[in-house]
Amino acid sequence: MDKFYRITTYKAKEGAEAALISMADQMKSQLRLMVTAKEIEVIRIGENEFMTIATHASEASARKGAKLAQSIYSQMGDLIDVDTVETRSGPVIWSL
Repeated sequence: MDKFYRITTYKAKEGAEAALISMADQMKSQLRLMVTAKEIEVIRIGENEFMTIATHASEASARKGAKLAQSIYSQMGDLIDVDTVETRSGPVIWSL
């Protein structure tokens, strides 16, 4: 298969969801130029808890994207609890 996912979970500070969305919107043009991901989605998985899923064509692409993602998460220190950031990744092994 030609897909590799990087999944990051984190907790936002109370009331920061709108600011997170605004920050992401402001960075869209920059991200499109820099990001190696085919697609990036942010999902609310609980109260002040989020998951970002990045779809890549390869593990190498995901590794490049991970470096940029780490930089972005560190810039979000006012909005998220950086100690809660957890990232896992792996290849797609089955798809319907």
